[in-house]
Amino acid sequence: MGWKYSTGFIGTGEAANAYAPHFTADYNTRFGKVARDAFNAHRPLRTDENLDTILTWRELRRVTRSLTLQYDRVVYLLDDADANRRLIGRYVNVYECPDGRIQIRADGVVSLHVTGSRLICGASPGARLSVWA
Repeated sequence: MGWKYSTGFIGTGEAANAYAPHFTADYNTRFGKVARDAFNAHRPLRTDENLDTILTWRELRRVTRSLTLQYDRVVYLLDDADANRRLIGRYVNVYECPDGRIQIRADGVVSLHVTGSRLICGASPGARLSVWA
């Protein structure tokens, strides 16, 4: 299966690669805008900056007295270590990486003391809960 365009049909990768420069030039002619200012405000990335960390989704979560925190309907249990005990009652950053990894960071340091990695919460949203007497 290929793509139909105004002057023909693209059915292979080679045909698409051959058409790409024409498409880019045509698209920029129709929709491109000239910058208001020619000054380039971009700066190079410093050696102490990590672009993956900068662009990673992060949220604050509070560590409970039982060394747990919840993110995205999952409860994370931290190891009972002195470093983690100091986090009780504090907010930590939960980083969700583009590849699906979850990192828990406190003061910029990745916490490697997560046991069982994930513990699924008992009830799903909207579920009926029964109380047994």
